[in-house]
Amino acid sequence: RNLTYVVRRVASLGDKDTRSSLVKSGVVKHLIRRSEDCADSEIMCNIWGTLLSVAYDKGDNSHVSHLIEEGILPTLSKLLQKWSKDETVMVPLLVTLYNITCNREDIKDSIANSAVYNNIPVLLQELLQTATNDSVIVKTIGVVRILVLGTDVLHTVFLQATFFSTAFNHLQSTTLNSETKENLLCSIIHTLAKKNCEKIKDLLNPHSQSLKELTESGSNSEISVTAAILLYKYLGSIEESEMLELIIPSEDEMFKKEGITKLAGSIRVIPGTEEEVQKQVISKLVTTDFIAQFSEAYDSNSEEEYLRNLTYVVNRVAYLGDKDTISSLVKSGVVKHLIRRSEDCADSEIMCNIWGTL
Repeated sequence: RNLTYVVRRVASLGDKDTRSSLVKSGVVKHLIRRSEDCADSEIMCNIWGTLLSVAYDKGDNSHVSHLIEEGILPTLSKLLQKWSKDETVMVPLLVTLYNITCNREDIKDSIANSAVYNNIPVLLQELLQTATNDSVIVKTIGVVRILVLGTDVLHTVFLQATFFSTAFNHLQSTTLNSETKENLLCSIIHTLAKKNCEKIKDLLNPHSQSLKELTESGSNSEISVTAAILLYKYLGSIEESEMLELIIPSEDEMFKKEGITKLAGSIRVIPGTEEEVQKQVISKLVTTDFIAQFSEAYDSNSEEEYLRNLTYVVNRVAYLGDKDTISSLVKSGVVKHLIRRSEDCADSEIMCNIWGTL
């Protein structure tokens, strides 16, 4: 325990040359090999704390290559099974796996295709089903996100009813943080839906009520907007008008502080891959006289945050709108108003929105 503690501190506090020395001297290889038979959680944490420091050497991916060459992935596969009930060990194991997959694009397909470690995605799913420790769940979701975003090869592994049931159980958790839920719904589930439209409906259907509850939660705009898109576009359980009502405040509320904050927040988090939905939102805004009321709203509120949100929305209207929308911005006087207001503007974000519009 003392010996491995010291080497852990050497790795974490040393410079790049020190970590390179740990690799070249064979210490890294030795630690990977010895960890397979280790039965002590404290020694394991020290060993994998050392390996994590080597993997997380910013700006130097060569260490990750050495770790892979020394067989770290097959070892990780074994240890994820062996230590699945011990969260103190699982966290450094999962963080190391996360850093390896982040730093090496090619490793995602290797995990998917190699017979040696093709069970890692399966083990991650099992962890999500059985883990009770939030730290382990958070780290596991982080790794799954990297794998799903990084390679289409793995999608079939996660397109399973058990995975979706587990995912939606975690989305209902009262202890998981908002960022983790965003990763789960907005990155993982939405990506699987976007790239596997023909299979996703049956997987989402049992969870339609959960999705509806997520749209109404109001605590996180990215989650509520993504849930609305999934319900409309991939599940087909709500009409376009219902989706737009969930994203766009009513006309009475739109230009109030809370309304423009919600509207800007919702438009910001619509995934860039959902251009059709973005344009549907903009089209709806145009029909609700957003353009006609813009100049009055701008002049009636001098609060910077309000104007940042307001000008962000008009920027997106200009960028995503059609020729008639652009003409409307000119004919309604919005363009003239923006040019004039930009002369006295002292906020860089508002300026960027104004001139992005122009």
